[in-house]
Amino acid sequence: MPESLKLLAVCLPDAQVKAIVEGPIDAVNDHRDGGGTITVMGIVIQIPEGTPITTPTASLSMAQLADSAAFPGRSQPGFIGGVAIVNGSSTDGVITATDVFVAPAQNFLVGQVTGNQPLKVNGVRVQILNDARMPGGVLRNIYEGFPVAPASVPIGGAATVEGYVGITGTLHATRVEVEGGRPAKTIPARAPAKPRPTWGRDRPLIT
Repeated sequence: MPESLKLLAVCLPDAQVKAIVEGPIDAVNDHRDGGGTITVMGIVIQIPEGTPITTPTASLSMAQLADSAAFPGRSQPGFIGGVAIVNGSSTDGVITATDVFVAPAQNFLVGQVTGNQPLKVNGVRVQILNDARMPGGVLRNIYEGFPVAPASVPIGGAATVEGYVGITGTLHATRVEVEGGRPAKTIPARAPAKPRPTWGRDRPLIT
C-alpha cells in the first residue's frame, strides 16, 4: 500500500455504526457527574450525561438507575438482573447510549379477576407498585380509564396487568385495568380560605 494511503488509514476514525442491545443487566456504575455505565450481556455501555433513561412509568436520573435499593418482591439490588434495551452507536467497539430503557422484568397477564381483597387475576396476587423508579399509579377501569375502588372490582370480570413477578409469586404491577367497579372516591379540592378581618391601622374607624 502506498505510504499516503497508509497514513490516511491511520488518520481516519473508525466507522460509527448503529447499536441496539437488549438483555439482562449485569451492573450499573454511576460516575456521579450525570453519566455512567450499564453492563448488559457483559457489554459495558457508556451513558453520557443527559441521556434519556426510562422505565415503563418514569424517567430516571443516573443516580436512580444505579440505586441499589431492591424493588418490592426482589432480592437483587436495584435493576441488577433486570432487562435493558439500549439504543446507541458503536465506535472502535465501544457502545455509547442515546437512550436506555430498563425494568426489573416485563411480565403481562390478561385474564379474569378471581379475587379483589387482595386483587387476584387467575389466582395470581396483584400488587400495585409504590416505588419512585417505577410507580404503579392507580387501579383503572379497562374501558373508560377512571380510578376504581379496589374492593368494588367484580369477580369474574376481565383484567389486564403489566409489571414483574416477585420471588413470592406476586405480580408487582405498573398498570392494572379491570372491567367494572365503582369509581374511587377523589379527595375534594380545598375550599379557598375565607378572608380574615383586618386590624390595626387597616381597621375602619367607628364614628
